Amino acid sequence: VKNIKISISDGANPDKLVVIPDMSGWTDEQVINFVEENYLGNVSVEFVQSDEKENTVIEQSTKGTIKRSDPIKITFSYGLELSYDEVNLKDLLGMSKFRAMFYLKQNHINYEFDEGTSSKYDKDTVMKMSVDAGTKIKINSDPIKVTISRGKEIKMIDVKNKTINEVTKWIVSNRLK
Repeated sequence: VKNIKISISDGANPDKLVVIPDMSGWTDEQVINFVEENYLGNVSVEFVQSDEKENTVIEQSTKGTIKRSDPIKITFSYGLELSYDEVNLKDLLGMSKFRAMFYLKQNHINYEFDEGTSSKYDKDTVMKMSVDAGTKIKINSDPIKVTISRGKEIKMIDVKNKTINEVTKWIVSNRLK
């Protein structure tokens, strides 16, 4: 073998077309499940004061057929007023980036995402938080830092003098394509 081409999968095809239904009245959990099941990669959410039922969709920017990577903005009601001024921070470790972002926005917790590698946490899941779970966080206070896993760090091996079986085994064990 003179050349081996190794490709690392970026996950679901961002150009695949998906039909976005009218989500008016959907609950937060219905939306989260739809986003994750359809691998939508560019969804933003916001929570606003409204006389609509708490944690339900009151507006969305897009309906119909779109690419997975196209932007969608979904607005939820938090009811007529917030009934709290602080939150016991939930454990976000292992949670998908979208689910964590949703929880933080839903609870009016400011945050910053950064990235790191991890052999313990899958790609696009929370691997670290700057504040311990269970800590009381005042709403709209200083941001907490949430680290998202890029997956495990892969160190390229020297493939010289390796058999095709050895290289193939390494490729498979590192989930490369």
